[in-house]
Amino acid sequence: MAEELRAELAILNVPAMVLGDAERAVCSLWPYLVAMTDGRMIWWCSPHSSRRGRTLWTFAWVAPTAAVRLAAHYRVLIKQPLPPPLTKLVAFALDLPEENDAAHP
Repeated sequence: MAEELRAELAILNVPAMVLGDAERAVCSLWPYLVAMTDGRMIWWCSPHSSRRGRTLWTFAWVAPTAAVRLAAHYRVLIKQPLPPPLTKLVAFALDLPEENDAAHP
């Protein structure tokens, strides 16, 4: 199910990486946006809070539905700045120059 989710996300131009096996797997889209599956359903933590201000966990039974909802969450998150430690990690992973790095043009 995780590979099916990754394929559905790719159709929506959302990069994702799958770790795990057919029984249990995670599909990582962005820092703090990771979907998990047990082969029967897909669940993840929404970037939005519940009405009570708590963490909002959501789920979908099929990969296409999850992909559409996750893509919407992804598009919200990529517009927000990452916390400083993650900014440096992402810059390192993508080989981007840091803001105060004089070695890069």
